[in-house]
Amino acid sequence: MKTIFLLLACCLISCQQQSNKKSVTPDVPNPETPSDTKIQYVSEKYPVGDINHDNVKDTATVSFDFNYNTQEVICPTPNCAININFSLGIPDLDIDQSLGIFVKPAPDLNNDNGNDILLFSRTNEGSWNDIFAYTLSNGKWIELARTKCFFSDDADAEHRIVKEKNQYFLVGDSWDDSKGGVVARSVKVKMEPTASVNWLESFDLDGDGKSDKIYFDYTKGAHCCYKINITLSSDGKVRKFPFEMDGGYIADVDDSQPEQFSIGNIDKDALPEITMRIQTYNGEASPIPSAWKKQYGITGNKIVLEYVGKEIRVRDY
Repeated sequence: MKTIFLLLACCLISCQQQSNKKSVTPDVPNPETPSDTKIQYVSEKYPVGDINHDNVKDTATVSFDFNYNTQEVICPTPNCAININFSLGIPDLDIDQSLGIFVKPAPDLNNDNGNDILLFSRTNEGSWNDIFAYTLSNGKWIELARTKCFFSDDADAEHRIVKEKNQYFLVGDSWDDSKGGVVARSVKVKMEPTASVNWLESFDLDGDGKSDKIYFDYTKGAHCCYKINITLSSDGKVRKFPFEMDGGYIADVDDSQPEQFSIGNIDKDALPEITMRIQTYNGEASPIPSAWKKQYGITGNKIVLEYVGKEIRVRDY
């Protein structure tokens, strides 16, 4: 009898071992791991009303390549511009420094009997978006206003336009440390065609008769920091500089704080120069990094960027 039980026990153990061997799954690469790059072409369509007054409902199409490993839009150009394609007969629109675009129709913001649009452009500042209001005029897109908003869900896209005394305003958000961070719907920007002229892009730094592209990357935080980029029309080369300039601008860098950032002719050589106050935080100057001193020869917190010998040179101001 003992012998029979022993034989049965041996059979059960053997079967269990075989069963365990079958249940072992070999190591298979996970298709979601970074080793397998997953890039997908994304095309998103947004209804925008009758933009060009032809009694046909128009559509805006935003297309880009998306990296699912990094959860980021792949920059198609050095300026990370995303293209918006519209229905036949409406020109395309490119938005620089964008990580994603969301389009909404808008009412007639400038009394031309047409539908205008709102663009929400995701930035590298987390949930902060740039908001643009555009109108189509004489076959060209004209920017009416821009500001920033904190965009965490669809509700944040609502109520971004208000009308007061027959005048439309674009409504944005601001940041206030004393109030705990984001202050919703605290900024109002008047809709007007003059807003289509980007002050930063109205200067000819290299003297070729064409305006050059000046724009900033923002490094996150309540007040800090802006890093300048310059693309000269004469060579199309993107020049990125490491200098950090303190924040405080409602939307993009503008001429509202000339003691911090300004563009003008300071040495009477017929070309404008850029002056910047760098390496300051909450208004307090900090030491200039040794790497900047070595590469650019600067020693102070106020610098000049100017066109010399087909390049943008940096010096102390």
